[in-house]
Amino acid sequence: MKLEEDHYRGLKGHMSGMRMHDHVCMAYTDREQQVTAIAYYIKAGLALGEKCLYVSDNDTSDFVLKILNDTGIDVEELIEQGAIEIASPEQVYMRKGYFDPDDVIAIGRSIISNALNKGFKGLRCACDMTWAKTYKITPKALLDYEAKVSCLFEDRLVSICQYNTHIFDEQTLDTLLRAHPVSVYGGNVVVNPQFAPATRQIPMPHEQSA
Repeated sequence: MKLEEDHYRGLKGHMSGMRMHDHVCMAYTDREQQVTAIAYYIKAGLALGEKCLYVSDNDTSDFVLKILNDTGIDVEELIEQGAIEIASPEQVYMRKGYFDPDDVIAIGRSIISNALNKGFKGLRCACDMTWAKTYKITPKALLDYEAKVSCLFEDRLVSICQYNTHIFDEQTLDTLLRAHPVSVYGGNVVVNPQFAPATRQIPMPHEQSA
């Protein structure tokens, strides 16, 4: 896949311009959108001296690394230096064998601290949330997690969560997108003026009686 310079210009510009404390939710419709965003996002982080962590399945992470290699980045060397790290969802989200948001936050704090101790300017994280469907995590549990994890952005963290529109239903995606200060849908970047990080402020419509 070639990343044409005039394709997804706004998306590329926003991904390249993300800085510490930014938190973006992206709903992607195809792999081109997904990997274009991550490739530009990671490339920008490397240029800023940040540690870049990508949490995804092996096939997707391998594809992103290939795109980065194609742009002239020595991925293998940067992995050896610790500037790029690839982790599976099981290593981050399901470390206990089940999903525990508090444990994920603890892991996040540890990774940020280690990155800073090693001289990086901060942690640039990207997560493909497909694992949530694999492990049958409920929409409410995801929203609770997104609300809780916002505390990490007071630290040296910038992050993007990616949701596949072919896997997550429209109602769930709409609620999750509104739970972030900035959202991306179909390659379009939208700043959310009604951002409300607390779960109680944005109840899941189909779970209000739960």
